[in-house]
Amino acid sequence: MEQLPDGSYIRQKRPLKALDVQEHLQELKTISIYQLDEEDKIKWIGFDIDSFGAKHKAETLCEYFKTKAAYKNSYLKEQTGGRGYHVWLFFKPKISAAAAKIISESITKHASVDCEIFPKQTKLSASAPYGSGLRLPLGKHQKYGRKSVLEYPKSLSSIKPAQLPDSVINELERIAQKEHETYIKEKTSKKSSIIRCLAIDELFKGVNEGVRDDAAFTLARFYKELGNNATEVRFILEGWNRNNEVPLQKAQLVKCINSAFRKGAAYSFGCATFKENSNLKSFCARVFDRCGLKHQRYKKKEKEIEAIPEL
Repeated sequence: MEQLPDGSYIRQKRPLKALDVQEHLQELKTISIYQLDEEDKIKWIGFDIDSFGAKHKAETLCEYFKTKAAYKNSYLKEQTGGRGYHVWLFFKPKISAAAAKIISESITKHASVDCEIFPKQTKLSASAPYGSGLRLPLGKHQKYGRKSVLEYPKSLSSIKPAQLPDSVINELERIAQKEHETYIKEKTSKKSSIIRCLAIDELFKGVNEGVRDDAAFTLARFYKELGNNATEVRFILEGWNRNNEVPLQKAQLVKCINSAFRKGAAYSFGCATFKENSNLKSFCARVFDRCGLKHQRYKKKEKEIEAIPEL
């Protein structure tokens, strides 16, 4: 993204080039970079501190890093040229954004520093296909006309990205998944009285290869109707996909979800979703006698009949 004179950003629809970085350092333009790659992994965590006492908070955060063997040589601190500070923490190899979120929240909690954290997302999605960006160091803030100042270290070559053991990353990802499952469960349970479909339960047990696309699209519509965003739906469907005889490729699963969330799409979930699809109708038929929606319709019809006056 390129910063405009008012401080806002406009996305450039092309990959970052070496020339862009050179022009950024020469103050010919100012760029911000996205964080998550196609595998939802990141190289760095960013701490954006713009609130009152920003300098003190940035110093506190850095003092915390100095006490940690894994991080003490892996960060930089810069005065942004705007109203505050950016502190960057680097990793090599890349770590998952889910693990990064747990790490960043733990750091700010133990350092007692309140700030904006990047990454904001743990997965790319239809609603956030690029994630969030942060302005590169050593560039000029276009709104204030001041260049950022590298306060620590004195040279970027002094930075040694943190290398965390696989066992630590795996445990962090397990915690992140557990937290998200709890969040999804709490969120969907609030609306479970609105939609209860036993055919969905059958579908979630897994399907054969020829049904996967229709099933993924239908499940995406269902969970969208429950109020979940695209990222949450993707998390749910990744769990479902593991139940399939042959799991969908990641790109195809995302494509099905994006179709359900496509801008302007008016898809909704209902009984016709199953009955009008030859690949899905059997899932509805096997639970029809126990269908709560069917009984609700019959009760409604009975009340309508009872309300008709005798002739």
